[in-house]
Amino acid sequence: MKSCMSARRGSSTSRGYDARWQAFRRGVIIKHIQENGPVCGCGCGGRLTTGKPWHADNAEVDHIKAVSGPDDPLFYADGNHQVLRKSCHSTKTRRDQQKGDSGPQVTIGADGWPVS
Repeated sequence: MKSCMSARRGSSTSRGYDARWQAFRRGVIIKHIQENGPVCGCGCGGRLTTGKPWHADNAEVDHIKAVSGPDDPLFYADGNHQVLRKSCHSTKTRRDQQKGDSGPQVTIGADGWPVS
C-alpha cells in the first residue's frame, strides 16, 4: 500500500527519476566520494555506508534548488546536486516543504491519485 505522501507525489519514475537519473546519480555519488570521502554533504559529519563506490546504501542525491521535473533546466545542472545521507535528505526535504520550496505542486484527483 502506498503512503499518503507517495500517492500525492507519484512514483519516482513518473517524477523523472528513471534509468538516465540512476546513471547520473551513480556518477554524482562516485565523484562525491572520490573528492570528499564517504561523508554526508550537509556538513553533519555523518558517514555514507558504501559497499561499492557507486552504491551508497544510505545516500541520496539532492537537488540543492528544488526542480519541477526532468525538463527543468536545474534537474541535471552542474552545481545543483549534493550527496546527503537519507536522514539528512529527509530533514532538508521536510524543511523545504514547510517553507513552500518543495518544487512542483501536484493536484490530487477525486480518486486520491495525482492528476497528470
